[in-house]
Amino acid sequence: MKASNSYLLLLIIWIALLGACNKKLMNQEEDIVNAEPDLLVENKQRSLLVYLSNTENAMCGYLGGPNFKEAIKEKGTNEVIPLNVPSFISRLTPYFKREASIRHQDSVFIPPLFTEIYKLFPFPNSNQGGYRVPAFSINNEYLGTVLGVNYKVSAGTIINRVNSHNLINPELGVVARKTIVGNTIKVEVKSKFFKSVQGDYYCSALVMEKTRVGRQNVDSTFYDYYEHNYVLRASMLGGKLDNQTVIGNAPFASGEIPSGTEFDKVFTLDYVDYPYINPDFNIIRWFFKPENTVVAVIVWRKSGSRFYYVNGFLAK
Repeated sequence: MKASNSYLLLLIIWIALLGACNKKLMNQEEDIVNAEPDLLVENKQRSLLVYLSNTENAMCGYLGGPNFKEAIKEKGTNEVIPLNVPSFISRLTPYFKREASIRHQDSVFIPPLFTEIYKLFPFPNSNQGGYRVPAFSINNEYLGTVLGVNYKVSAGTIINRVNSHNLINPELGVVARKTIVGNTIKVEVKSKFFKSVQGDYYCSALVMEKTRVGRQNVDSTFYDYYEHNYVLRASMLGGKLDNQTVIGNAPFASGEIPSGTEFDKVFTLDYVDYPYINPDFNIIRWFFKPENTVVAVIVWRKSGSRFYYVNGFLAK
């Protein structure tokens, strides 16, 4: 009788241990399923479409914005990286405030990144020293405006350029993953060279609002509920809104770079809401929402004093 009880006790213990082992294995399988996959770089060329816009310009609302949206809708953001860059007098131009005057409603500043970013793209100055809008640049090439005799840019024009450019074999590929915790944006970037090259390569991470509704002049009539897409809001290089730059001073890769070489980089940016802004300025402010935040990761190659777009990725 005592031996039977001992066998029964051992059987119960064995069943319990077996159950615990099975539970542990199940948990391990769940961890594998739920774990974030490694960033895998695709051997794929993408295009970079830059739209220079202005909420106060009638042609931006009537032709520029619609052509920009149609091209993106047709090709998708895995083929073309869209970047809507507001001009200085646009209501969408982002601002920041310095700590010393953060409660002074008239004390607002345009991030210096805009002076830098205009120089990156081949937008010609007008006779007045400014930039004509709406205007488009794609893959280091100025396409033109949509005005009068200079009417060159349609959605079809953009789509054709994307189709031809994306056929080339890329010298490098890019992939990125975006995470947001609280008001901190983090982007992990991996790049891989598919060709042996020599040069200096730089990386940018530009934050955009995917959709923003606000004022727009459309063929000389102002609308308050116009939908703007992929609006540039900040650069992540520098980490803070009052300390932004687009390119930076140090390349992530330099010299002779063998095919197959990979590089990792991490960007972070702390979003700050600046509520003390004069309402008479009619600024279309950045309303930070994680689900509406995307990041354009762009790799540049430096040649002389110029930077040229190489490839990129839109982290959603």
